Amino acid sequence: MEGQDIRAMIGMRLVQWLLTAAEMCGVFYIFLMFFERRSEKMWNSVLLGIMIVVLSGLTVWQREDTAMYSRYFMLACILAVTVAALAFFRTGFWKGLLATALYFETVYFLDVLSGYLGQLATGDEDFVAVIQKVLNPERLFVMTVSRLLVLGAVLAAVHYKGIVRNIFVRYKLVVAVFVLLEHIGLLYCDQVFYSSVVKKRRIDIYFVFFPLLILFVLILTIVFILYMEKKNELENFSIRNEMAEKSYQEMIMLYQQRDRIYHDMKNHIAVLSALMEDADPEPARQYISKIQKPIRELEQKRYTASRIVNIIMNDKVRRAEAAGISLHVKALEVGRNAVEDMDWCTILANLLDNAIEACEKVPEEERRIDFYLVQKDSIIILKISNPYSRGIQAEGDRLRSRKRNKALHGIGLESVRNSVEKYNGTFEFSYEGEVFRVSVMLFV
Repeated sequence: MEGQDIRAMIGMRLVQWLLTAAEMCGVFYIFLMFFERRSEKMWNSVLLGIMIVVLSGLTVWQREDTAMYSRYFMLACILAVTVAALAFFRTGFWKGLLATALYFETVYFLDVLSGYLGQLATGDEDFVAVIQKVLNPERLFVMTVSRLLVLGAVLAAVHYKGIVRNIFVRYKLVVAVFVLLEHIGLLYCDQVFYSSVVKKRRIDIYFVFFPLLILFVLILTIVFILYMEKKNELENFSIRNEMAEKSYQEMIMLYQQRDRIYHDMKNHIAVLSALMEDADPEPARQYISKIQKPIRELEQKRYTASRIVNIIMNDKVRRAEAAGISLHVKALEVGRNAVEDMDWCTILANLLDNAIEACEKVPEEERRIDFYLVQKDSIIILKISNPYSRGIQAEGDRLRSRKRNKALHGIGLESVRNSVEKYNGTFEFSYEGEVFRVSVMLFV
């Protein structure tokens, strides 16, 4: 019997360790999905793994030696993970602190709430006190429930990555208020671990009031964000459409102009035939020279199977050459109808225009753009890199425009982001050293 108890205890400790490790992996998974790593080297990944193991071990030790829940240990974990995030990921202190605090406060709040609901369900007034001090199946059940709920929230956040990023960039104050409110609710509700039976009715009020209040504020926050996003979308809708339509019409006019010249070739051939009949070949040579110039100007190189991509690329290559920029293109086959023409115009025209404008601000010998476009099954990968002058201003994952016309502030990149999200894709940029890089993935 004693041997069975030992095996049961070992099994429960193993489960608790796995749940705790999953808890720690969850918060670093969030940073991995939303922020760029500072280094992709092996030693950096090893150090990150050691950090997760150490934090998991300390948390397990705290839960077995002291108690399942400790407000002070939670604050220590928030601080430790925030520092680790700064060391391993490209994120600011306050953004890292907000994300970490929101994660751990949610985990611990759900632990407390699940324990209280378990106490109500079993009718055992010592339920919470026991799971707080003793490792037993009830504690593991409470931990499992809360972590499954958090896992669902994390997966939803990753699925709607663009929306979540936008919230953290534009509504940091709203997120901070929600984190503060959740912490206040935790301060009141964690009294269930320390209260006596005399305070039971008051504790019941806290557990009804604060979860409902947090839920209400969460709904109110979502409604507010949706309202602001819709308002901003309406304000910028006409500008975005006008810019996209302009780029699209320019590409179509270029294509139509090329078609007209090729259509006229039969007339040119007839004239040349007549001139060649004369004894003097000079008029024929002069005529050939005249018709070659517009043909060279509109000569279209085939980069992919997509007509609109070829039109855009040829136009931007000519513009780059006129500015003394070396545009190196590596493009493999892309499906004809994989992406709508308007979206190709929005993505390629905006990104290449930005790259060309950046190159125009650096010395001529440094003006180079590397362009890579390929489709692998149902994934289209686009990468652009170019040199840039110092002074880039960024807010999270968004660049701040330095153009004088503030009405166009960030509209180009916002248009790209909207078109990318239309295909459930990703849009990321980085600037390190003297090179600016953009990476886009589209799922078609």
